[in-house]
Amino acid sequence: MAEVNRIADTTTFNNSPVLDGSKSSLSFQIGANANQTVSVTGIDARASALGSQPGVVQSTADRVQMELIPTGTQGVQELGVLTIPPVITGFQVRTALTPAANAVDVTAVAHGGDIVQATTTELTDRSDPSYGQGAAQQLAERINSVRNDGTVGMEGIYATATTTFVGSDLVGADYAGTVVAATDTNVGQGVLANGGLVINGVDIGPVSFQVDDADGSLTTAINAKTSLTGVSATISKDGELTLHADDGRDIIVSTVDAAAANDLFGGGDELAVNRFDTAFSNLRITGELTVTGQDTIIFDGTNNIAGADALTEDNVQAVGTIANADVTTVNGSNTLIESVDSALDQINSIRGELGAIQNRFESTIRNLSSVSEALSAANSRILDADFAAETAELSKNQVLQQAGISVLAQANGLPQQVLALLQG
Repeated sequence: MAEVNRIADTTTFNNSPVLDGSKSSLSFQIGANANQTVSVTGIDARASALGSQPGVVQSTADRVQMELIPTGTQGVQELGVLTIPPVITGFQVRTALTPAANAVDVTAVAHGGDIVQATTTELTDRSDPSYGQGAAQQLAERINSVRNDGTVGMEGIYATATTTFVGSDLVGADYAGTVVAATDTNVGQGVLANGGLVINGVDIGPVSFQVDDADGSLTTAINAKTSLTGVSATISKDGELTLHADDGRDIIVSTVDAAAANDLFGGGDELAVNRFDTAFSNLRITGELTVTGQDTIIFDGTNNIAGADALTEDNVQAVGTIANADVTTVNGSNTLIESVDSALDQINSIRGELGAIQNRFESTIRNLSSVSEALSAANSRILDADFAAETAELSKNQVLQQAGISVLAQANGLPQQVLALLQG
């Protein structure tokens, strides 16, 4: 940390610090006339400014709810019980330093489209509202959008999205069947044939697995298709199957029957009381959206994402940095690793910004050098022309001088000739 801070505190350009965050902007004169300057935004590369996200405050919502009037688990619905079209209206987010007019509008974000290509001849149904990149992922992409001119869509705001699901998240109101809450939620022993488990349109089977997936067969089968589904799997300490999408896409789960659902998420199909009585049919799990800002986060407009009230200023919390990392716990160590990764990304971004400015300086220097060379050449030509004129004038004067001397000599000789004639 000390070396990072030393570099940030001592790096200067033209005797002005550029990495310690003390300057909001720097202006450099690049021309002979007024206002011919290049402005550079001040950069803070101290350890206290390099953290898990490029910001100082953060707000995390629950899963994005697709119904305006939610029932059951937040952000978990089966297509059959989704009665209200998935629409988000009037949702804007910005920092206190950003005018409301500059906020990125995520109104009417569509939740559909291609998900993954399962085979060369099969694509998921684009018109099916249960498929798509996912509300959380699309919201994050909108917030992080880049305009056509290369500028960031929303200055000072950064968004991420993740999706996680375990069987204990599911209640009866989330799908067409009944859920018995008192039963097990771990992985039971089972066999899945082709079509037994489909995640995001991709068939995971065939696969056989043990209780709590003791030999890892189930998670291995799911993770083998991650490149197609965007979903990875782990087993918790309690033997629960956990599905996770790092980019916040929706996770769509279907099972061939209730037995498969119980084997995967209900402790097995051989229990006295089964947890689920029907199969999962396009059970969609949406992602969580995290918004990070460099200043106070403000939410504008009418947010019709039911249950997403966690995205408010009341839920804002401080974001850790590499300067205040706690490595005494596993979570703290993991957070530090994420912070270091993000800090490296921030440093790469800073290098890119400084490199772009350096290129502008070098371009200006080359342009000024060309102008200077042209002026020198013009001056040389002028000097050459002046030298030739002066040489011609000198030659003329020399000829005139010599002619004058000759005439004078002849004039001086005439009296002598007259005297010579008289003496003779």
